[in-house]
Amino acid sequence: MTGPDGRVLIEISRHTEHPDGVQHLPVAVIDVAGEIDAETAPVLRTALTQAIRHNRRVCCDLSRVAFLGADGANTIFGAVRSADDTGCAFSVRGVHGISALVFQITGLAAVLAGRA
Repeated sequence: MTGPDGRVLIEISRHTEHPDGVQHLPVAVIDVAGEIDAETAPVLRTALTQAIRHNRRVCCDLSRVAFLGADGANTIFGAVRSADDTGCAFSVRGVHGISALVFQITGLAAVLAGRA
């Protein structure tokens, strides 16, 4: 997604990882780069909703996210609820910088602790 000036605001891609061992289901990984704010959170929400709806395990990779605001936190909270409602194992990885601070302040860090 680009802004009016052509700058890339958020980029989302999806790939599948296959953990070692035959007992593990594949994981749909949603890779996010850029900023997650009021303008871009709906794009992430759509990607996560589709992934959760169609997969048993989903991981949201935030390692390339430069900014995550309140709308981003609400999007992740919503994904957790959707995953719980559908029996999907949902996790988040790569949380750093301002995103880590937002996760601590909002309680997301505690909610996501121990999820695989």
